[in-house]
Amino acid sequence: MLTSEAKSNDLMDEEALKIKLKQTKNSNDRYREDISFFTDHIRALERNQKVTRHKVFPDVYDLQSLSESLLNSKHKHSFTISKKSTEKKIARISLDQAFFLEIECLRRLNELGEEMRRHFPALLSIDIEARSFNMSHCGTTIKDLIESERKIEIKDLELQIVEIITALREASVMHLDMHNSGKNITISDSGLISLIDFDVAVYDDFPLSGRLRSLNKKRKEKGGYDYLEKTIISLVKKVLS
Repeated sequence: MLTSEAKSNDLMDEEALKIKLKQTKNSNDRYREDISFFTDHIRALERNQKVTRHKVFPDVYDLQSLSESLLNSKHKHSFTISKKSTEKKIARISLDQAFFLEIECLRRLNELGEEMRRHFPALLSIDIEARSFNMSHCGTTIKDLIESERKIEIKDLELQIVEIITALREASVMHLDMHNSGKNITISDSGLISLIDFDVAVYDDFPLSGRLRSLNKKRKEKGGYDYLEKTIISLVKKVLS
């Protein structure tokens, strides 16, 4: 007959085993995503499909040219921040991929008209070797506004949301990390809404990893840009005065 202590140990062992099995399943699911992604990519290469012409990594010359054009830009911003790219485990992409991905997304958005590009960080300078860049500061995140219990007045909410979604569509960029906390949406003191952190995203509907492909597929199934629009509105309303 088992003692109460022995029964307790058995229950702990059983719980530990369940956790281990769950972790193994999650790990296997992640591997399956990546294996499927690379298998499809290899097949596309073998068939010489057009998709293989997609420029996953801008070369140094392209980035250098962009860097030089930014230095010569007349656009000035009072407040700037610096960001150093890091490996994105949530998207399972490397440091280099995260750096190139965010730079490319911001480059595309920055080239739009003023009424649209104002809703995204402006690229100001790039340090290719350090994999870092300087950009304009867009305001306080919704996450921080909620935590500090601050409310902000936004007079033209619907118009701003239309501009943001139109900009993303025109740039062929989809943000895939619209976190429920609101950490990737900022609002300035004047009430300007912006989206930030484009290192978990896709452009031209081309993911850089199996995980990004899965996230992109789920976003499409939920409604794509229409779903993103509803999500942004829902988060912004949490801090409206």
